[in-house]
Amino acid sequence: MRDWRIEPLGLVLKAGAWYLVARGRGKVRTFRVSNILDQTIAEDSFEPPADFDLPAYWSAALARFEVELRSGVAALRASPAGLKRLAELGAYAAKAVAEAGPPEADGWSRLALPVEAVERAALTLLGIGPEVEVLEPPDVRDAVWALAAEVAGR
Repeated sequence: MRDWRIEPLGLVLKAGAWYLVARGRGKVRTFRVSNILDQTIAEDSFEPPADFDLPAYWSAALARFEVELRSGVAALRASPAGLKRLAELGAYAAKAVAEAGPPEADGWSRLALPVEAVERAALTLLGIGPEVEVLEPPDVRDAVWALAAEVAGR
């Protein structure tokens, strides 16, 4: 638990959760409201930055979050149905599908999908079923194989 002295700049609702955007310790930061355990309102006041644009800040923060969240890349081959399923995972996956290579002779396309940690990537890709093939990295491919074998064994 940390104590912060902040200057609130705005509230944002994202996927049912509220976030407080505030200036604290010399920079603009984002705090999840549900993580705020206690508050004290100070007597002094502050001037918000004249050039602060909450929608622009939030858009940039979401873009940074997406990049940090999915720091790895999986090289895949996917069928047309697999491409459709992948695109439904979210904006990051839809972008990867849009940038996929042209269909090969068998109709499948190659693409580079941003992924999270190996375990999370394997669970996500396993959900696409037989419509996707993991080419790289080997640890993601092996994790998908192991999960599929465990499912088949049950």
